[in-house]
Amino acid sequence: MKKFTSLVLATVLSCMMGITAFAAGSSPEISGVVTEINKAVDKNGNAVEVTLKQVADEKLVSDIKENFKSVLEAAGIEVTKGMEVVDVKDVSVPEGTEFPVTITFKVAGVTKDTKVEVLHYTGTEWEVVKSEAGEGTITATFNSLSPVAFVIDKDTMSPVGSTSTEAPRTGMGMAVPTAIVIGAVAVIGFVALGKKKVR
Repeated sequence: MKKFTSLVLATVLSCMMGITAFAAGSSPEISGVVTEINKAVDKNGNAVEVTLKQVADEKLVSDIKENFKSVLEAAGIEVTKGMEVVDVKDVSVPEGTEFPVTITFKVAGVTKDTKVEVLHYTGTEWEVVKSEAGEGTITATFNSLSPVAFVIDKDTMSPVGSTSTEAPRTGMGMAVPTAIVIGAVAVIGFVALGKKKVR
């Protein structure tokens, strides 16, 4: 009986440790990083091949990350607390492409309700271009291309892989099945103990 009791306790302890470990895992992080192009069309609606690269000029990147608020404010755009430059990409299209070009970027965590702004570097200054958030995307229209900065209000984004702005509660998916297993083991233990006493 002692061996059986030890086995029951060990099983319960293992299950509880499993719940703790699962619950301790963090919720999916919000990246906001531009990963690829969903779609791009030129002035006439023809598909365009777009190339995404990291911006080589590190000073240009650091400058816009520090000063994007002044660029937005100069354009009459309200800057909210959660806004920041989440990515800066060197965006290019083949020579001879007819502008304006409308590009839909894939950006994890963005929803249609996310506040986004897209900035384009003209070679001398940053300008705000027309943009719109979608489900996991940002669409912007450009009259020319070069470095592009993506400004997002992270407070209005969703956890990556989720369509809700509320972070999912970790551990809930496994808690119920594990509780059932623990309950079953406990019942078996009590039944066995009862039979032993009757004998």
